[in-house]
Amino acid sequence: TALWFYWETGKILMEYSSLSQETPATVTNWSIQEISSEEFLIEAKYTFLVNKVSHTNNYTFSRQHFPNLWGAEASMKRLSAKEWRAWYNPKNPDQTKLEKNFPYKLCAYAFLLTGLLIYFFILGKYMLAQMKLQN
Repeated sequence: TALWFYWETGKILMEYSSLSQETPATVTNWSIQEISSEEFLIEAKYTFLVNKVSHTNNYTFSRQHFPNLWGAEASMKRLSAKEWRAWYNPKNPDQTKLEKNFPYKLCAYAFLLTGLLIYFFILGKYMLAQMKLQN
């Protein structure tokens, strides 16, 4: 599972670093996605121009979960008043997001996991050395 976690963290960091360009975006449609009766997400459909070519994409604000429809509607109203910029990959402008957030939490977990792996590796070597001394 540690390798899977490192793999997923690496993929997210690669995606973050690939979204290196930004341009103004126009949100054309806001919607609320019902995940369950107690979980709602906001989704935006937006367009932006790269080299005079129009691109359209959908973005789900997955970091903001709402326990009820009213909270999602209030947040959607607040979000719709903002000016948006699309972050995109210059090699593939269809790879885009409205928010570019560095995965601080995942990186911290990766460092903690690395520390634990090193700790248990050293502990294992220490225990083996102690067992050899007793024999």
